[in-house]
Amino acid sequence: MTTEGSTPFPSGVKCGSTAKYLTLLCVFGWIAAVYFNVGERPRTPWKPPPPRMESFPVKVNNSLNGGHHKNATDTSRLASIAQEKRIAVLKEFCRKNPDSFSRGFQSKKYLKNLIVIDKTKTIYCYIPKTGCTTTKLVMYNLQHDKNERNEDHKLGWIHQQRFKFLNSYSEKDVHKRLSTYNKLIVVRDPLERLASAWFDKFVYNPRRFSYIKRLQRELWQSNLTTTNRSVSRNGPGSVEATSGDLPPVTFRDFIWSIVNRRYLNIHWEPFFSRCAPCQVQYDFIAHTDTLPEDLRLFFHRSGIVGKDGLLPKERPSRAKSRVGNIFVEVPTEDIRRIGEIYKPDFDMFGYSFDDDLALIENERHG
Repeated sequence: MTTEGSTPFPSGVKCGSTAKYLTLLCVFGWIAAVYFNVGERPRTPWKPPPPRMESFPVKVNNSLNGGHHKNATDTSRLASIAQEKRIAVLKEFCRKNPDSFSRGFQSKKYLKNLIVIDKTKTIYCYIPKTGCTTTKLVMYNLQHDKNERNEDHKLGWIHQQRFKFLNSYSEKDVHKRLSTYNKLIVVRDPLERLASAWFDKFVYNPRRFSYIKRLQRELWQSNLTTTNRSVSRNGPGSVEATSGDLPPVTFRDFIWSIVNRRYLNIHWEPFFSRCAPCQVQYDFIAHTDTLPEDLRLFFHRSGIVGKDGLLPKERPSRAKSRVGNIFVEVPTEDIRRIGEIYKPDFDMFGYSFDDDLALIENERHG
């Protein structure tokens, strides 16, 4: 029986154990509250924090490379690796051929091909048909602190601008610049360069007739023409022969003239005879087909900052496929002789004549 004001207890619980009962009840209640999270919203299960994105290189979309994503850091790293390999190949070639390419600079023959940009302490050996127009423009803009573009000027404008060449300096200043300036050379697969030279000088150039006339004269005198219409009816050396009388020069004729040493020109002169790669210790070797990224790396290594807007844009190249297409009309024997003439260029700069020849033969028999 329960009296008024008393607290009911379960049956069997004595009043003396009231304190103990209340204590246990409080403990159980606290445990239940914690366990069921009474009065609070359910908590989101714990997850580890995401990685810090700034610790990873950012990938950019390079639309000039077919829309593929290119990692800028990896591009720079690969360009650096390629650069070290190019320099090593050249040094090894010169080490193995100490006598064949050690003429020196007594005659200053090579110095006249070395453009000097004192403002950035750069020396550039220009070789026609290796991206020379593009690289000359970059050098011009660096020297004059400008941002000129070739498309804003007449064809060949940049080649009419005045540059300082190393042969214009005293012997003391020549030595000083060769010892302290960053020296750049731009090269190209020799067969690609020959194809480019023929297209430019004998096919597309508005002033191509002076080249055609000179070569047709050599063909006429040799009487070894390779096509039925390789010489005009009046002869290229006659007074009556005009540009309209001159038949086109075939690529096979062009190669024949080089093989037989009948027509030499700076646009197909070998690299080694223009730039003396075993005498000038070049710090940087750029390739025509990778010119934009090569020049970007050259700027970085030379301490040229804030000038990336002067760099050429990346463009897809069809030069390698052109080699296969155009050389198929040339006899294999003549191609092999071309390989011998330009062998130092192939070997100095890591190009493979055998790969080029295989490409041509596959095109010929494909």
